[in-house]
Amino acid sequence: MEPVKRKYRLGLLGFLNALPLVHRLRDREEVEAVWDTPRPLTEMLKRGELDAAITSSYAYAAKLRSVISDLCIACEGRVVTVMLYANCTLDEIQTVEEDPASLTSNALTRIIFDERKQRVHFTPTLNYSTPLPANTARVLIGDANFHPPMPYEQVFDLAAVIWELYRLPCVFALWQGKAGVDGKLVKLIENAFAEVEENWDSLYAFAEKEWDVPPPAIRDYFQNVLHYRLTDKDREFLDFFRKKVHDLGLVW
Repeated sequence: MEPVKRKYRLGLLGFLNALPLVHRLRDREEVEAVWDTPRPLTEMLKRGELDAAITSSYAYAAKLRSVISDLCIACEGRVVTVMLYANCTLDEIQTVEEDPASLTSNALTRIIFDERKQRVHFTPTLNYSTPLPANTARVLIGDANFHPPMPYEQVFDLAAVIWELYRLPCVFALWQGKAGVDGKLVKLIENAFAEVEENWDSLYAFAEKEWDVPPPAIRDYFQNVLHYRLTDKDREFLDFFRKKVHDLGLVW
């Protein structure tokens, strides 16, 4: 009888931007997939309930320091799926409705308005589809940005604004693991991504079937918008972001 392979409990994200990191892990017999959003996955990882998880950069900046791979979700200059919607210019924004699903994007928004020396009131978004009040902007993350649920006149790509202000890319998520993470697990994660790199067409076909996004937009998103390996500039961003999160008292 063959020995039973160890099951690794991995925290995985179901967003389109995470697909290259999870596509070849979902069906592995060694993987027990736990699907959720970054904040709950971070809490599970902290409690030792997961071997590893794709966690937000905010979790890295504010709390954890347990990166196990240079695989990430990052971009430079634009991100497409982390946006700020408004019916006025940036200068005219007085209130920002934050997206409860994303601590990283909310922190970036606060950093942007602090840098602009613009006093803004922050409040949670209660309903993504309601019309925007006057002088109010709404942070929206994820796949909904391909079909925004509310009417708007202006939209600002948060990664593009960060690039304009600081000439830095944005890192939105990282693989982090519990203490003493198994080297075999890291190799499993790396090999799964290597399989995607060998056959991007298979991933495109899967995304086109599962997401209501035009095929050209999917290909542009993966080929020209996102990158999945930390660069030196990405590491510079993480240092910058960690310092800003603490300096501005954004550790919640």
